[in-house]
Amino acid sequence: MFIIVFAVQGQSLAWIYFGFVVLGFGWGGMIPLQEVIWANFFGRRYLGSVRSAALPFSILLTAGAPLATSYYFDIMGNYDGAILMVGSANLLSGVMLALLRKPAL
Repeated sequence: MFIIVFAVQGQSLAWIYFGFVVLGFGWGGMIPLQEVIWANFFGRRYLGSVRSAALPFSILLTAGAPLATSYYFDIMGNYDGAILMVGSANLLSGVMLALLRKPAL
């Protein structure tokens, strides 16, 4: 997302395409990787109960993101900051996942 924002600001079409390709691979791999992480950390026995406890928070954050983004656009007149915030959150979550230790089951 960082590549896309800065490529659009610099009007570099090749970098914009590159940014979207990288974004597509990253988000395309996110769903299977997320399922593996859930199963490895909580085990197959408790996976359903843990996921159902986390689901309301996930739904609220996912549903609220377009509203927050549109509010940001109304205030600032562009999406750059909102997209950079999403990219920063993704980067932070990646760092947190890299630092996690697998619990003993």
